[in-house]
Amino acid sequence: VIAVRGVYGGAEFREPTLVSPNTFARLERLIPSAPLHIPPLLNLIRACQAAWLETPLALVFETSFFADLPAREHLYAIDPNLTGRPGVRRFGYHGILHAAACQQLARKRRALGMNAPARVLSICLEARPELAAVLGPNPLLVTSGATPLEGLPGQTACGELDPSIVLMLAQKKGWGAEQINDTLTRQSGWLGLVGRSTTLAEIFGSRRRECQLARDVLQYRLLLACGAGMAALGGVDAVVFSGRSAAVGVGLGLWLKQKIESAQTDGNAPITIEIFQESVDRVLADTAAALMLTPRRKSK
Repeated sequence: VIAVRGVYGGAEFREPTLVSPNTFARLERLIPSAPLHIPPLLNLIRACQAAWLETPLALVFETSFFADLPAREHLYAIDPNLTGRPGVRRFGYHGILHAAACQQLARKRRALGMNAPARVLSICLEARPELAAVLGPNPLLVTSGATPLEGLPGQTACGELDPSIVLMLAQKKGWGAEQINDTLTRQSGWLGLVGRSTTLAEIFGSRRRECQLARDVLQYRLLLACGAGMAALGGVDAVVFSGRSAAVGVGLGLWLKQKIESAQTDGNAPITIEIFQESVDRVLADTAAALMLTPRRKSK
């Protein structure tokens, strides 16, 4: 089986699926919502089918985990007809790792006789970090938005910012949409704060002033996101780190644990810190294998 990662599946793809004749029509309906992602995905599927005629393809989408976010979380307070795009709503874009990390935590808790759904702050430490507040298997909040630009500051992306800044760049600088988009997505974030390309490991390991500034900004924004997640969950039982920089979560997790527990006054149990080390490729392979072993899904 060939496992293919899809960035965007919208509300159309809520679980991993094997490619079938009607898959193409389902994906083509999503092109207006994700014009940059869906056409290349269609080309990749066709190329795989041409090269490996008898090999099944499994599609696994990052957005599936967030397809059933509560309406209060995924809706924006604007007229949806103004955007010119159907289905503009908040999604998360690291759902594959969030789901796998939360599943690992749930298995460990069950082994200890803890069967109640856990209240989890799942933090994916990728080039565009993302926090999801998850109750059992269900996400209730995510820091990303209609695109991955919203949320926490990333390696080159600004993250959340006042929309008026976009208007200011257009009016004061005379910039068009492409230049503004390039600045906010490719020249901002840690790059903008440090002044050069850097990584999470360097930001949290360096004593250089500009790295410490970027670290302080990211930690503070993450702490605020944790507070929002705890409000949505009604508390927190565990913080789980995943992603290519998950190892940074060892020190960052202790800092967050201290901050959160010092603010709690209701005598809650200590917060568990978990590090999920598997790569997204490993999770994709395991998901595709499980899909092939499930007769009900295979028959679709």
